[in-house]
Amino acid sequence: MTRIALCGVISLLGFVLPAPAYTRESNALDALRREAIAEVDAQQTLTQQMVDSIAMATPIAHKGSTAGAKVQALTELDFLLEAALVEQAWDYFTNVQTEEIKYEPLIAPLDRPAIEVDREKMEKFLPELRTFYFDPTKYDTYLEQLGIAYPTVRK
Repeated sequence: MTRIALCGVISLLGFVLPAPAYTRESNALDALRREAIAEVDAQQTLTQQMVDSIAMATPIAHKGSTAGAKVQALTELDFLLEAALVEQAWDYFTNVQTEEIKYEPLIAPLDRPAIEVDREKMEKFLPELRTFYFDPTKYDTYLEQLGIAYPTVRK
């Protein structure tokens, strides 16, 4: 299994498994966390210098993306395993990062979308789009209406 796939699996664990199932494997997760930190530390200088100059097609950019994916997956795992981290993050966001920032929307409450701009296109495609509207009287889910069996499991 590739490292990126492994990071994806770790990310999904929080959504699939109950907490006790993945807390039992703390030694393996700690080892993976240490490996991710070591790999990120090893590439830190190069990544900082080259972040805007290397295309994703190059091997070093791929390695950097892999390391970034590991860090992101393990960070998500930390948040799933430790509820206190979520509280600390919200506290930091509310009381430090956005303490002096007041949100000012760019759109006024009375602004309306300029629907007249695409009126001809909407009139042309609306009948075709209606086939994709969800019909709760005939189907339980939108995926069922589209003919998609969920969950999809491939071997």
